[in-house]
Amino acid sequence: MGASFVKHDCEHAMIRYAWTGRKCTQWTIFAAIIIAACLISLLRGQDVNYDLLNYHLYNAWAFFNHRYAQDYFVAGTQSYFDPILDLPYYLLASGPLAHHPVLLSAVAGIPYGVTLCLTYLLADNLVGRLNLPAAWLHAALVICCVTLAGTGAATWSQVGTTTNELTTTVVVLSAVLLFVRGFDASGEYVASYWRPILIGALLGLATGLKLTAAVYAPAMGVVVLLASRSARLGLRDAILFGTASAAVLVLSYGPWGWHLYQQTGNPFFPMFNDFFHSHWAAAVAGRDTRFFPKSLMQWLFYPFYWLGYNGHTVMELNFRDARFAAFYIVSAIIVGVGLFGTSRTKKFTVALRPIFLILAFTAMAYMIWLAMFSVLRYAVVLEILVCILTLLLLVKLGDMLFGRSAHLPSIVIGALLTVALVAYARPPDWGHVAYGRSVFATDIPKVPGDAMVIFANQPMGFLAPLFAARQRDLYFAGVPSCFGVGQWCYKDFFDYGLGRAMRAALQAHAQNLYVAYYLNRVPSFPGLAAFGVVVDATNCQTITSNVSSDIRLCHAHLTQPGQYPVVSAYRLAAEVTTQHGVQMHVAWTDNRCTTETDVGTARLTWDLAQAVTGSTDLYVRSPPGPPTLFAEGGQQGSAETGAWVQAGQEFTLRTHDGHELAIVRMRYTPCH
Repeated sequence: MGASFVKHDCEHAMIRYAWTGRKCTQWTIFAAIIIAACLISLLRGQDVNYDLLNYHLYNAWAFFNHRYAQDYFVAGTQSYFDPILDLPYYLLASGPLAHHPVLLSAVAGIPYGVTLCLTYLLADNLVGRLNLPAAWLHAALVICCVTLAGTGAATWSQVGTTTNELTTTVVVLSAVLLFVRGFDASGEYVASYWRPILIGALLGLATGLKLTAAVYAPAMGVVVLLASRSARLGLRDAILFGTASAAVLVLSYGPWGWHLYQQTGNPFFPMFNDFFHSHWAAAVAGRDTRFFPKSLMQWLFYPFYWLGYNGHTVMELNFRDARFAAFYIVSAIIVGVGLFGTSRTKKFTVALRPIFLILAFTAMAYMIWLAMFSVLRYAVVLEILVCILTLLLLVKLGDMLFGRSAHLPSIVIGALLTVALVAYARPPDWGHVAYGRSVFATDIPKVPGDAMVIFANQPMGFLAPLFAARQRDLYFAGVPSCFGVGQWCYKDFFDYGLGRAMRAALQAHAQNLYVAYYLNRVPSFPGLAAFGVVVDATNCQTITSNVSSDIRLCHAHLTQPGQYPVVSAYRLAAEVTTQHGVQMHVAWTDNRCTTETDVGTARLTWDLAQAVTGSTDLYVRSPPGPPTLFAEGGQQGSAETGAWVQAGQEFTLRTHDGHELAIVRMRYTPCH
């Protein structure tokens, strides 16, 4: 009897040791993954994505400083987005890490690291259900899943950014992981009250934090209903899931929705205003429809249109990625084999139920995403699940066709597919710059108190807290242009509550008006004219920044507002400044009049006229980037550009030893 007790205690000790060792190894892996993610984020440079410069910084600052009664449309429609997820970045970037941009970028990589850890846990669980014959095969397939999922166009492009896609991804993936862990080793769903409640709470929280995560809750509700073999238990779980999801959504989004409702009469303003009919703006949906499929073939096979290196399919930037297309192909093959194969190829074990339920969840969420948004960065969770499922289905396909002996070749093929897909992909870059002395090194001039600064371009919201740091009691407004498909312009609110409030604010600050606009963009002067704002082009100064192109800040005054004035056309113009008698000329070979930001082609010639001797170098700078050598010459020289000259650029002629001889600044000027 004593010997049996000793044996029993030894067995339990070995189990505890194995469990503890696995946990220690797992936590070591997680720590390594997060450190690597922070390093990757750091190496990418400082994040300067459009949304950060437009609203992520401004909205958090406006929240802490109660700007809602004194600022108008500063970041356009994005001024009304819930700022809750932007608060951590703002607190770090304006506080302890304001002068440590490298450390800030490293910290910004943490959500990516946590995403990879959850991807590892999810892949580990699902791969385990394939019952592979060797532990190293299991580990190899998990590594392929994490590698493929972590480098996709949607996921990789979000590393270290402030878009908060990876933050909501962490919440949604936690719900998915909790769901698959509800199945035992045999594939049976273990009924419980708390699991559907927690899953629903997580997805309600994700939606409340960022409304674009709403695509996942309906799909998860269906698979929760189907998870249990008992219809009664499935219905109970679905009700618990839906109740928890709705309750947490109300708790997490409710305060901001109530704030919007009090201000505008629409808890989702500016979205769904065709339903809520807020007095604040026109009754338009406020949705961005630019990236929806344009034909039946695109609706059916949209991922195959992402194979070319092009933009304006599911994002503004050029990219290419074949992960979703590969998932289409593997899924179609396995469905075909399952439907038309032999009895052996049609065999599916109960242990695989979680995999096929996650497959159903992914398919439903994809269809909802396609119908609601069709914006790839909102589909990070889908991309991760697609990558895992593609490799799992590939191994299962080998098993169906050739039996368990095909596991090793299938995993080898999966590894080769992973390498090929990673090598083929070209993820977009939403904007990075080199690190400077601080996160926002911008030479903001001091303007008088009680002045109103009007932002005539987007993205410019980041300037508001920087102006306010120099001078308190300032007011800000945004007047967007009517250029750009799917974006609001002044016509959408001019005759409504927002337009009336803006006109009253402008009148109250008529003696102290300033207009800021980007030098490399066509100014929104037509929008300004609609509000009676006239820019004094003779009283301006230039603002330089490490995160954006140069900005022009000009005095302005009010006249009688015009009613939707005709849009003016602009062309490029060169402002030449020389020293020591140097002659510098710019001849345009392509410089069209345009109502939108455009590029031109020019030929630059110079003659030192014996004022200076020696060789010369011509540099070009596109702020906020550094100068780069464009051409070399002697006492005389010339250089012709390609079709890339744009406003805001500077060409600097220097002697070989660095002495400045001439500067050419490219600007926009109205066509006459």
